[in-house]
Amino acid sequence: MSPAWTNFETGFLNANSWPQRKDGFPSDLLDALTPAEQKNAISILKEKLDGGDDWPIRAMAHMGASECVPRLRELLKEATMPSIRAVTATAIYELANDSEMEEIVWSVAGAKEKEWFYRLDAIHCLGRFKSSSAAARLALLLDDPDYLVSYNAKLAGGRKS
Repeated sequence: MSPAWTNFETGFLNANSWPQRKDGFPSDLLDALTPAEQKNAISILKEKLDGGDDWPIRAMAHMGASECVPRLRELLKEATMPSIRAVTATAIYELANDSEMEEIVWSVAGAKEKEWFYRLDAIHCLGRFKSSSAAARLALLLDDPDYLVSYNAKLAGGRKS
């Protein structure tokens, strides 16, 4: 295997500590793989779709693995963690252009009764939907009393200040 595959294994597949994950989803590790390695990675990551980690879900969307949409739909039915539901719905939207997934993401992003840390992922997911309704929903969150919610809605909506 290539050095890119070794980096993928250590920095993505086996990244389970805060120092490895603190900078977020490492799409560059996926991008460095050869087409054959990407196919192998998709197969491995598909097995890791368990609802406990969003990186395999994000990887499916990033790599354009539309063949994984049926499994992602199953995962969406099974997932209980709000942020996993939002990330899964966003991946389905990106892979299958299913605009109905926006409602699922909004149900997390707009839920004031949910903890802010669940909402932040969903807010950034909502920003990936390229619709006027998503933009309007992000605008609603600009007035949220929680500073982190309103600030992240600003970022997800493409506003700088």
